[in-house]
Amino acid sequence: MASQRLQQLDQRLAELGLRAEDLVERFVRASGPGGQHVNRTSTAVQLVHLPSGLEARAEGERSQHQNRVAAREQLIARVEAQRAAAAAAKRAAAERERRRRRRPPPGARRVTVADKRRRGALKRQRGPRRARTEYSDPELGPSVPDLTSDAAADEGVVLPLGADRRRRPVAAEDDRAVLERQQALA
Repeated sequence: MASQRLQQLDQRLAELGLRAEDLVERFVRASGPGGQHVNRTSTAVQLVHLPSGLEARAEGERSQHQNRVAAREQLIARVEAQRAAAAAAKRAAAERERRRRRRPPPGARRVTVADKRRRGALKRQRGPRRARTEYSDPELGPSVPDLTSDAAADEGVVLPLGADRRRRPVAAEDDRAVLERQQALA
């Protein structure tokens, strides 16, 4: 009966494309209950499929033959699970690509266009962006000299260690005015 089951499992492995030459079957000592029989005989079965690296180990039974059947069942289950996972990943990738390529519904396009218009209105309200190299308060005048020019170096302006002569240009508006405008819009 058990050898018939073993033949059925070998046939199932062949149907899955696993050749008998690619399988390495080792008989090793088992652990756990079983007493002297388990300690003296190599009843545990370790089955390895070399091309895929999948491994199954069965040591739950006292009989080596029953462990061979269990190891084959485990290996078949792992191969099927691996293939099912690969197929699911392929389907998920195809679905992601389908969603990425589909045209958005009209409602979503209207929302996107409305957001772009609102954003454009906010930018127009801010006015043109002019770069400047001096930090200043419009009421008090320039507060920091322009250190980006070579004239500053010629005048002997000493910068702290690690300071850079080039600075990022700043928007022409005062930060307080921008903050007030944002609060008014909110």
